Formats: sequence, structure tokens, C-alpha cells
Amino acid sequence: MNNSYNEKYLILPQNYLAEEILLGAMFIYPEILYQIVSSIKEEYFFLESHKLIYTYLLIINKKNKFNITEYIYTLGNTNVLYKIGGIQKILDLMKQSQIFIISFYNITTYIQELIEIIQYNYIKRLMIQYGSDIIKLAYIAKLSNHYLYNKASSYLNITETKIPKINTKTFKNLITEFLLKTKYTYSTKIINKTRINNHKFQKSGFVQLDKLIFGLFEGDLIVIAGRPSMGKTSLAINIANNIIYNQKSAICIFSLEMSSQQIINKFIAINSNMSLKKLILKNIYSKDWYEIIKICYKLIDKKIYINDKANVSIDYIEYTSKLLKKENKQLKLIIIDYLQLIQTDFSNTINRTQELSYITRKLKLLAQYLNLSIIILSQLNRSIENRQNKTPILSDLKDSGCLSIYSNINIINNQNNTINIKNLSKESYKLINIDRFKNKKP
Repeated sequence: MNNSYNEKYLILPQNYLAEEILLGAMFIYPEILYQIVSSIKEEYFFLESHKLIYTYLLIINKKNKFNITEYIYTLGNTNVLYKIGGIQKILDLMKQSQIFIISFYNITTYIQELIEIIQYNYIKRLMIQYGSDIIKLAYIAKLSNHYLYNKASSYLNITETKIPKINTKTFKNLITEFLLKTKYTYSTKIINKTRINNHKFQKSGFVQLDKLIFGLFEGDLIVIAGRPSMGKTSLAINIANNIIYNQKSAICIFSLEMSSQQIINKFIAINSNMSLKKLILKNIYSKDWYEIIKICYKLIDKKIYINDKANVSIDYIEYTSKLLKKENKQLKLIIIDYLQLIQTDFSNTINRTQELSYITRKLKLLAQYLNLSIIILSQLNRSIENRQNKTPILSDLKDSGCLSIYSNINIINNQNNTINIKNLSKESYKLINIDRFKNKKP
């Protein structure tokens, strides 16, 4: 890499003069502190002495109304006064501020300009720091490109929150928004009105299920768990099928176990009168063939993305999902089959339970970031087979008892099918036990 870039830009972005004027103004006009504290944090200042001065300004102001005598006394008692340059430093700040501010009629406007200058330079320094961190990480051979992408993306997200956003609305806009929301509340006949007003959702297509969970909400992480061959994948694909037909949304399926052809077979079986076994064995007659063509003609234009790459990491899933969302804004549901097959870059440093906790948390954050629902399938522990009561509980989630912390809904297949969905109420159950959904229509 060419070193000329580093030599040219050795000085970090900063404006010490703006910092001095702002600090001096706070000593002269303590009443402006309310305007500054909500916009400027200690780390925004470049010089360490300025950080200390501002920190103690906030401490004194928080205790009671700011008093410069008390301020100097406090700094003297904590030996900070010497570190910042003594009383002379404070006097110099006040003189500097007085020289520049005296010529401005509107002090508030000038203070706001100083705030923006300090914020601007701080964000520049932050970006340089994050960029430097990414460069260092890129030299680590074991880290995947997906991890680096997600790390860079998280840094950008942090930076976005630091950049001031214009958030001013006219009274006309606020009143209009209030009336529209109020009208919507009274005209919508849904039990969970508060949640529906604040979030968009997709109906699963299963009437009884939708009555219990009110649909699949944006930002939700939904866990469907069960023992092998209980129909977890078929249930998830049934939900996906209902959504693409009824709500015209795009869907992405990460199939870590089944091939894309197996997923296609399930979609065709769901939409036809043919059994999955018949499709797999290719035991098809001429009338069946015409039915398949008819179904495929309907499915071909549906926005379904299937990724059947095995042994993928959570960073790969996150990276691919973000790219798909950019490509298709109608992406509303991601299905992952299944949790225990997802890998991380930390397999050598943490145990599997911690890994699954990390994966689940990442998926929950991804659902919130992309404003969509994520359904993840999970295996249940074999311990359920040794119990007299076969009703699943949260600890039966294989290798992890922490899924419920991050997931909104846990749908668990009951091996004995003793509890049916229609017998449950949302108030009394955190787990929803369901009948088998193998290639069934709602």
C-alpha cells in the first residue's frame, strides 16, 4: 500500500478553536448548557483537557445550577485543575469565547454552529478509527469476508446514529398523523390493536395459528422446534407458500439440510393433490404431468430465493440477507432450516451453547434491522422421549435454553400430538404446540 496517503493525512480532523469557544461560552452563559448537553458528549472533544473540562461541567451542572466557583473548587480537590492547565486555562477559554461571541446578535444560533463543527470532526475521526479497525481485521486470515462485511456494516450503523438528523415536524404534519392513526385504530377489528398499529405483519395462512400469534410481525424471530421427521420444514414451507400467494411478498429460504430440489418438490406437493413420495420417485402419469406444469407456471413468477449451501456461517446468512433485501424491498420473510447447522467464526473459543446464543441474538437483530420476519427451525432434545409427559418445554431446544430470550414466538411440534393448537390461548402459553403439518393446506 502506498504510504503517501498516510503521510498526507496524519493530522486527525479537529477544530480546537471551536472547542475552546464552546467551552468558554458555557462558563460565561451557563444557561446555554441545556442546548449543548443533548448534542455533545465528552468523546466529541479532540483535546484531552477539553474532555476533562466538559466532563466536570456536566457533573457540577447535574448536581445543581452551575457555579464557576464551585467548579474550580471541585477541580482543585480532584487534582484535575492542574491537568487542564490551571485557572489560567479557564480564563483563556472565557476570553477566547468573548472575542468571537460578542459580535453575534443571536448567541443560540452561533452555539448551534459550533456544535455542528465539533460533531462533524468527531464523526470523521470515528470513521477513521473504524476504517483502521477493519484494515487490521482484514489481515487476519481466519476471518471470513462475510464477518468483515458485517463488522464494517455495524460500524456504519453506529456512525449513522451519531450523524445528526433533521427531526422537525410542523404542527400540520403531527395533527394529520395523529388523525390517521386514530382513525386506523377505531376501524381495525383486531385484538392486538396496539401492536398492529406500530408494526406491519404477514398472515401465516393458518387461521388458528394467526389467532394465537396475530401473524408474523416485522422484527420477529420465530422458532419452530421439534424432533426429526415431525414436519418442521413442511410447516415452514406451507407458511411460505401461503404468504407468496396471498400477500405477494418475497421470501428467502436458507436450507442447510435439504437441497433446493427437495424444497421445490415440497412446494409442488403442497399446491397439488400429489404426495411428496410420488414426486420423489417420479411415479407420475400424464394427468399428473399437466398438473405439475400448471403449478410450475404459477410458481415461476413468485419471488422465492433458495440458498442450499451447507455449513454456512451466521455471517454468511446475514451478509446474503442484507444483499437480497437491497435487491428486493418486498423481502418479508426469511426461513432457516435449521439452527444447529449454522456455524460461527468462534467455534474454537466458545462452547456450542454460547455459539447458539450468539447466532440467535444475531438473527433477532437481523430481523429488526431488515424489518422482516425470520423463521428458524430447531431440533428438540432427545430427553423429551424419556419423560412421561411428552409436552415440549423450552429447555428441550437442543444445546440451548436461551432461545426464548431473543425469539418472540416458539412453535414446538408435540411428538404425541396430545395438545392441539385450537385448545391453547396466548395468555396461558408461551409455547405453541401444533399438529403435524406435513404437506397440508390450512
